[in-house]
Amino acid sequence: MASVAALSVVAVCCCLAITGHGASVSASQAYTAKLEARVTQLEEEHAELLRERAVTVEAAPGYHFWPVKNWINVSRNLIDWTLLELAIVPSKQFDIKACWSGSATVFPGGVPVLMYTGIGNHSHQVQNVAYPADLSDPVLHNWSKPDYNPIIFPNNNVNGSAFWDPNTAWYGPDGQWRVVVGSKADMKGFTVLYRTRDFKRWIKADHLLHSGMTGMWECPGFYPVAVTGGSRHYQYGVDNVELSDRALAEEVRYLLMVRLDLKRYEYYTIGRYSYSTDQYIPDTKFPDNEFGLRYDYGNIYASKTFYDPAKRRRVLWGWANESDMHRDDYLKGSTKKDLAVTRNGKQLIQWPVNEVEALRQKNVSVTGKIVKRGEYFEVTGFMSVQFSQSRTLAQQSGLTQRGKLMRKGCAQEMAQTLREE
Repeated sequence: MASVAALSVVAVCCCLAITGHGASVSASQAYTAKLEARVTQLEEEHAELLRERAVTVEAAPGYHFWPVKNWINVSRNLIDWTLLELAIVPSKQFDIKACWSGSATVFPGGVPVLMYTGIGNHSHQVQNVAYPADLSDPVLHNWSKPDYNPIIFPNNNVNGSAFWDPNTAWYGPDGQWRVVVGSKADMKGFTVLYRTRDFKRWIKADHLLHSGMTGMWECPGFYPVAVTGGSRHYQYGVDNVELSDRALAEEVRYLLMVRLDLKRYEYYTIGRYSYSTDQYIPDTKFPDNEFGLRYDYGNIYASKTFYDPAKRRRVLWGWANESDMHRDDYLKGSTKKDLAVTRNGKQLIQWPVNEVEALRQKNVSVTGKIVKRGEYFEVTGFMSVQFSQSRTLAQQSGLTQRGKLMRKGCAQEMAQTLREE
């Protein structure tokens, strides 16, 4: 059997990611060939349209599903993307005024579902679902919105004017699906948790998943992370679909990321989640406020993650503002990174997905160089204004330092991890 994990289908405007699950989304070699042929055809059909939109400000991707700025794209490698037709637009009484951000969930049988925030004639924000109209279509062009929408209303003391961004749902060991949605009450930001057995009738949990006096919590992310000494390697992470295993669900830690609307940054904590009380409790080493750890210290907005079972990694991507000309910004699109937790479980580490290495054109190596204290040397052989540097340094302390240095102009960003040898 050939996996479809090589194909990613994404709604750029809100980072909905659908990737193949090794066991649940598989196909024959004939189906994979059909998919490849269809993507190739689409690349040819939309090449001219992509060029037109790249130079048209009005057609640039919108963050939310505001028409006419929303569409779905497909990619084989997370670098080169093919433009598809509009995926979800306001069309029903439950989303006629707006279709906002959401997430994708893949059922065990391989059927994906999109859950998104809609604003209907009532002007309250509600949560809706959409399913592929034709599962035989390899790239899932068309999506159908069931008439039983909305599936979640802002009742039971939930603010209907601040109730958006459902995260990817997960199936727990008790046979129930769970999803969290961001909201607020005055200055109190929080995530509301809902449960269901059929993905239609949702019940609000008795307690908030978590809260803080930090203003609106947008774009919540809640997913499992492996821990040192557990059954999963801490650098590989855990797929949401594995949480039906009770032993694993209780072994892992859970990461909660929220975007603080007042600060315009994303913060995270790691802690324990109780399936009996539906409450999340951060580890005490994580500051649970705007002074805590940020998801990214650059300019990244409303990020999402998905687990890639083919490469055993969790991928983060989001909308990143650039300072180049509009056409160049458009062609570069969003940023993608791999995520892992440090061995001591105290923070996330991240690095660009290895697919970006395909963009590199020239390699310059320096080996066996001894650099004494206070000395430096020049690396020659290239004249680019942007480069990526990987290095291994032997230090007297017995530590090996591995890092990547990204530079553009005078701006530098370095991410490093230390490990004992």
